[in-house]
This record gives sequence, C-alpha cells and structure tokens, in this order.
Amino acid sequence: MGAFLGVCISFAIILHRATSPRIALLGNLPGATLHRNIEQYPEATIVPGILIVRVDSAIYFSNSNCVRERILI
Repeated sequence: MGAFLGVCISFAIILHRATSPRIALLGNLPGATLHRNIEQYPEATIVPGILIVRVDSAIYFSNSNCVRERILI
C-alpha cells in the first residue's frame, strides 16, 4: 500500500511540474548585451516597450494555456 501511495504522489508531482513550467522575466544588464532573470539580478533593467520571457521547460499542449495566462498577467 505504501509503495502504491508513493508512486501516485510521484506521478502527481511530475504532472504538476509538466503543466506549470517556471517562467522568468528577463532584463538587460547594464554595460553588457546579456539578459538575465530580474529576480536573481536586481541590477537588470526591463527594456521599455519590450517583454522578454524565458520558459524553463518545453511548451506542450497541456501547459500552453498556463504559459499564455502568465504572460498576459
């Protein structure tokens, strides 16, 4: 019974991670041509008029709606 419960929980975690990928907003680092995550690099600035988004996993039909909603918010 415990092994079955462990497999079910693992499957649920994998399914949740596949349907809700991490999305990062990128900003330009001053004095460089690099774009980095604005949460990890506070000195990165967002380019006015341009939204740069990085999806950290593949986009499937099951997570495309989640990606679209996060970009539009």
